[in-house]
Formats: sequence, C-alpha cells, structure tokens
Amino acid sequence: MKKSYTGNFIVFLMLMIGGNAFAQELTYEIPLEEMVSNSDEIVEGSVIRKQSFWDQGKANIYTLNTVEVYKVFKGISVDTITVVTLGGAVDLQAQEVHPSLQLETDELGLFILKSNDVTFETPSDYPTFSSYSASQAFFQYDLTNDEVLNPYHSFSSITNDFYNEIKGFTGKAYQDVKRVRIASSIAHQKAQKVWNTSAITGFTPTSASAGTHTLLTISGTGFGTETGTVQFRNSDTGGTTYTSALDSQVITWTDSEIQVEIPAQAGTGNIRVVTSSSSNLVSSENIIITYAESNVQYNPSTELIAFQTQHVNDNFLGGYTWQMYTDFADNTAANNAFMRAFNSWVCGTEINWTVGANTIVNQIAADGVNVIRFDVGSELPNGVLGRCTSRYAGCFIDFASMSWYVSELDIVFDAAINWNYAEEDPSFSQYDFESVAVHELGHGHQLLHVIDSNAIMHYSITNGETKRDLSIDDIAGGTDVQARSTTTAPCTQTSATTLDCPTAVLTDMISENIRLYPNPVKENLMVENPAGIQFSEISVYDMRGRKVVTFESSATFIEIPMINLKRGVYLLKFVSKQINSSYKILKE
Repeated sequence: MKKSYTGNFIVFLMLMIGGNAFAQELTYEIPLEEMVSNSDEIVEGSVIRKQSFWDQGKANIYTLNTVEVYKVFKGISVDTITVVTLGGAVDLQAQEVHPSLQLETDELGLFILKSNDVTFETPSDYPTFSSYSASQAFFQYDLTNDEVLNPYHSFSSITNDFYNEIKGFTGKAYQDVKRVRIASSIAHQKAQKVWNTSAITGFTPTSASAGTHTLLTISGTGFGTETGTVQFRNSDTGGTTYTSALDSQVITWTDSEIQVEIPAQAGTGNIRVVTSSSSNLVSSENIIITYAESNVQYNPSTELIAFQTQHVNDNFLGGYTWQMYTDFADNTAANNAFMRAFNSWVCGTEINWTVGANTIVNQIAADGVNVIRFDVGSELPNGVLGRCTSRYAGCFIDFASMSWYVSELDIVFDAAINWNYAEEDPSFSQYDFESVAVHELGHGHQLLHVIDSNAIMHYSITNGETKRDLSIDDIAGGTDVQARSTTTAPCTQTSATTLDCPTAVLTDMISENIRLYPNPVKENLMVENPAGIQFSEISVYDMRGRKVVTFESSATFIEIPMINLKRGVYLLKFVSKQINSSYKILKE
C-alpha cells in the first residue's frame, strides 16, 4: 500500500536542497531532449546511502549510490536503484575524477541514466545505472525557490514546468512509485520565507580561497542554538546550486555568529544558512573566492573530514613524470598544444612535472603510469571534453588526523571533438585544445573550479572560446599547493622540489648588474641598468611564447609598460652580445 508522507518529511526535504551534488568539470552543453531521448532510465528520487568500491579489476574506485525512487519518467518501474559514480575512497586510497557526478546522502532531484557496464566483486542488490552525461544528467531540486537546477538547465517550477518538460520529451505521464508531497514542501518553505525575520548581517573575510581551511565568520540574528548547515554557491555548476560545508567544517554556532571553514567546492556568490528549524537565510553580499584547492573527504573516526592534498617526490627527481600514449605523442599538433599548456603551469608555479618516454598504456587505471591520451570509442560521457583523474594515498598521523598525497595522475581527451590545436584562435565550430589541457592540468595541480566565466578554472567552455593564460589567482593557488608540497613529507614519502621554467634563466651577469621592480607589477616595470649594458632586445613574452612588448636600450633606467597586459605570468627577455636570458614577471 502506498503511503503519504507529511510533517517530518517536509523538514527532511528542507535539509536536502544544498549538498555537494557535482564534481569539477570542463564540459559542453548536451540538450535536454537529447539526454531524455537517448537515456535508459529517468527517475526522481533521493540518495539514501552510498559506499565506495574498487571495480572487479581494481582499475578504478567507484561509489555506489542507493537512490530511493519517487517517480519513474522513463524505463523500468522500480522502488530502489543504484547510481554508479566514478571516484571515492576505499581503505587508505582515494580517487577524484574531473568531471564525474558526485552525490551526497539525502540529495533530491531527477536522474537521467544509462545502463551501467562496470562490474564489481560484490554486485548491487538493485538495478544499476550510471549518469548519461556526468553532472549534466542530475537535476537538483531547490525547494526554497521552487527551482530545478543543473550546470546548463534551470526551471522555475518543479511540479509544473519541469515535470511537463520531461513528459513532453518522453511522450507519456510519469509513474508514482512513492508518493511524496514535494508541492506541499515548497509551499511550506515559501511561507517560512514570508514570516522569517532572521538575517545574515555580514561576514568576514569578504574575499578568500576555498579548500584551504580558511575560517569564515558569519554574523546575524536568529541562527538558533542548534547547529544547522552553511551553504556556498557551487563552483562546479557555475553557481546555479549550493554546496554545503561538512559538519566537521562548522567550528562554532551561536544564535548570532557562525564560524565555518570554506569548503573546496565553494565559489563566488552569496552565502546561505539553513537553521536546524529549516529556515533559509541568504546574505545580501557576495563572498569572492579567488581559487580553490582539492580535498579528500574521509572519515578517520567519527565524522567526515576534508583533508588537503599535496604533491610528493613520486619519480625520485622531485615530482611526477607524465607519459604520452604513442598515438597521442604522434599527433604533433595535439602534442605541441598540450606542451604549451604544460609549460604554462611549470613556468607559472615551478611545479616539478616532466614528460618522459612514450607509453603503450592506453587506459585510465591505477597502474602507476601518469598517462596522457585520447579516449577510445564512447569512453568519456557525453558533454565531456577532457577528464583528469587524481589518485591519492593516505596515512594516519593520529586518531583523527591524516595526510593525503597524489599517487598518480591521468588525463584523457575526447578524440571525436573538432579540436583547434593551433596557436591561433579556434573557429566557431572548434573547441580549443590548449584551453582544455591547461584546465585539466590545473585539476592535476590540485586546483578546483572558480565561478568566473573568464577564468581557466571555470567549469565550462564554449566552442570558439580560448582561456589559455594563467591568472594571478591561478598562480597563487598553484603556488600554495606547491609550497605545501615542497615543505612537507607525508607518510613514507619525500617532499617534492621545484622545477625552474625552462626558458626563465637569469645569468649571474644579469643578477649582478640589473635590478627589476616591482614584481608583481601593475603598471610599469622598472629596470635599473647601472652598467649601461647594450641590449639589442628587451622583450616581454606571454606563457604561450607570444612577444607582447619589445624594444632595445642601453639606458641606465628603463621603464617597461605593462599596464595594458592581462593579469598573469610573463617572461622578460634580455638579449645582448654577452647575454641571452629571461626572467619571470607577475602582472597583477
């Protein structure tokens, strides 16, 4: 017999609306009609539990999310299913994949699914599916505002506009499996908004980084004495949804003040406080998130904790050695574009990455090979341009404290995309390979998304668009990870070392006779040349090797205009009869 759920279920739904629904991604839009038409199963439901496992061959870690089904819009009628997502943690090993759908317990929404083809040593008790197109195929319900949201699609009414849109594509009515009163929950939440006099009055700092244990203090009234939830705009969806801080990240909670660590998926936007009585309080001002760093979420004892990650001396040369699969290496245009992106990070942050001999390994698996390759067939989900996999190993420091380090990195690109490999801008019908490569390498550097459509680490890119040049914020985030990696030796590893930019060599003669300031620079770079060295060329190059400023001089004081250049890393090159050297400059 079907049951109606009221009362406690309304409160339960109020707490479900802002979790960590999405993983980091660089994607392009898949039309909703295409997803619906090509899917095998479409259900509305909520995640009731989750557990991570290795696949049968121990190549990758997956999370099996058990979903309680409320409605079936397409496919088999079933009250419970398993949705398989890539990534998770098993014992002291973890895996993060960018992009992949990540779900949290109690999340509510609509799932557009396809049959799952991954096998596990212990199969699920329920029909098993995977997302049709990574994070795009989960539509999160925001009951506070009666909205349906995902990275590319939004609807203003759950039970009317959204249901009708899906039914229009399937050509049939949905089937109720478990009757839940979503409409009543929405009405209840709207009534609370009308009568609620509590408010967020301010917060500090107003600009910060995410995933770095940065403490945010929120001031206001009516927070209550019982701990609730603090939510931030989700950088993995461009801010269309919210992501919640873990319970362990909420440090203190009183009726007038909350202290919370800013979670890794937080992006620029307003802040929402959900009280224990399900009141939703939204800040009138936005917090600015300049960069975000990867965390491993793991329960070492009694609760889930977000641990920072770092690099180590994996190759016994101070860092990591990447290897191109032979077919990728033989694609000269792709190889060159990738190396331009690769050198941008090496020169910008001094991360110790090198590219070694080619490999015949043509898979993404826990095999000890940091591979760079194109996908085979339909390996990547629809809408995914490229994917970076970070694998981690961890160890306990004490009962509740752990260290996690990067044990392997893999990158794969969609071979079927109409790529632009050239240094020139792509045509309207092309996607820019270098832009995608520098983004995925940013994930390998342990950086997550930011909400800024002009930024490299924004979650999406459009055809005809380029985003190749590292910003000051990209460099700040990468440098912070690198600083931790070069000063800490986790577990049984040795710490990483820095690697100088291959073209940024400052000779002794330059260092003794030339003074450069300020660095970073906003407007004009000053060069003091007291010895009057005759430079046949003084040029400024961006990280892609383009000459953006050039002249010759033997003056003892030289002023180089930088004001019209974009923020980022540049190389200042000096050429004379005795010298041919470069120096790294940061433009703010």
